[in-house]
Amino acid sequence: MDKSYIIDNGKAVFRLQQAVYPTIAVLKTAFIFIDDYYIYLSMDESELVVTMKRKSSAAVSESVVGEFYNEMLNQLIRLYVSNETKHIRELIIARAIHNACLESETAEAPPISDQSDYHLNDIIQNWFEGEKAYG
Repeated sequence: MDKSYIIDNGKAVFRLQQAVYPTIAVLKTAFIFIDDYYIYLSMDESELVVTMKRKSSAAVSESVVGEFYNEMLNQLIRLYVSNETKHIRELIIARAIHNACLESETAEAPPISDQSDYHLNDIIQNWFEGEKAYG
């Protein structure tokens, strides 16, 4: 199997087949590494090219390349699981919203109290006294 990356001058360059590695999975993987690495992305007709360079003076190692590939596999699996369970999640959310709407339609409105207990001037005075306490 040919290596799909090279390590040269302290940086790693990955050449990834888009048929194997969807762009979104590569972007999510790159995002995880941006705290410690500069990430450069480009693409041609069939490949994504990812260049990683450490922000510190240390060079990119084989173990970091392995971590990058492992994280891409993790992101791929998450993407596939998300796609496979999309309809189930939509059904669960639709059912929850439907039930919430039914409950709100059947609930009785709270009784309106006698508004003669409230005087507009008292409400305004209490409002502005509250504002002074916080302001």
